[in-house]
Amino acid sequence: PAPPHRGPGPAVAPVAGASAGMSADNGAGVAEDLEAPAWLLGRFPGLRPQDFQRCSLRKGPNGAGMDFEASELGYVVEAVEAEPGQDERLRPGRVVVAIDGVPLVGLDEDALSDTFGERFQDGAALLLADAEVLRKAAAGQRLDGTVLHVQLGQACGDELRSALARDLSTFAKRTGVDAELSGGTGRPATGVVLSGLRERIIGARPELSALLA
Repeated sequence: PAPPHRGPGPAVAPVAGASAGMSADNGAGVAEDLEAPAWLLGRFPGLRPQDFQRCSLRKGPNGAGMDFEASELGYVVEAVEAEPGQDERLRPGRVVVAIDGVPLVGLDEDALSDTFGERFQDGAALLLADAEVLRKAAAGQRLDGTVLHVQLGQACGDELRSALARDLSTFAKRTGVDAELSGGTGRPATGVVLSGLRERIIGARPELSALLA
């Protein structure tokens, strides 16, 4: 495995904005449990929505005060310092599997660093899972499946997001590929997450490109 990295650093990237449903009662952005995205449950059969948690990242003048290790599952939290006061759920042994709705699972180390780093900022929305639970689930993951994040040309607000979500629902039924908007709940959508059989995703890309044009 790659050596641990201290965020933000060469192989660690920044995150943006908090997602809806977050509580600030402890001053660290503790989040309520929310339903995990379909692409993640589809990738790891047997996992339940309650196996995942959401929280927001805290990043102060001296950084996030955390050490991460790159893995095929995302960034594994190795250590957390007292400052700047991270969410209590963001602790050693947890894996950051998505940031601002963008998947980190299955990325090589360079792509993981770039994807995470581009979004690593105070308030970034993180999706977490227990590393051991995720590793056990990975043994039964769909080997014929894949996850792909397609960046939108520009972020879309609530009205356009609702219309695009309806179009993606129709697209998913027609192509047999799961399609979800990324970007975090209650925030502008920044991309589309496709998940399913690799050949179906490849075949559906032209239609998605036309839909997003």
